Amino acid sequence: LIILSIASTQHKMLTHEKICWQTVAGTGFEPQDLLYSSTGNGYLRACDFIRTATPKDANILMVFENRGLYVPRKHKIGTPFFQAAMFTPTPETIGGLALYDKLREAGFTHLLKGSLENDPDIQWDYLEKSMPLSKAIDEMRNSGLAKEIWNSDGIIILQLN
Repeated sequence: LIILSIASTQHKMLTHEKICWQTVAGTGFEPQDLLYSSTGNGYLRACDFIRTATPKDANILMVFENRGLYVPRKHKIGTPFFQAAMFTPTPETIGGLALYDKLREAGFTHLLKGSLENDPDIQWDYLEKSMPLSKAIDEMRNSGLAKEIWNSDGIIILQLN
């Protein structure tokens, strides 16, 4: 049973667990390596960008990124099926303009779109149900309703116009 449990564990999780134990054992890993081991280094870099390049009164909606601890501005998590704010249940169809209007009405000035693939809490059953929202975000950016101000490691930050 133990062997089957280990064999069924995702490779990404095993790598993270290995680094956790190496950090505890004092083998040269730093605590931030734990964060990077499961998500890559884009999240903390995005937080640093937000700290240095957005106004102090920015209000950021985070979609497909569920960790707000290090975000140095007012923010809300709006990932479908994770946090009830904004998009649970996810609309089956939503366009870029409707999304823009909804975000502006709620007082958001920026949107952080995380990488669906790098989400450590991803619920694969809901990935397909989240695609209309992901496409609407891309449509909002491509139509000029929002300006991409940062893009790295699968994380995009948009400023709403």
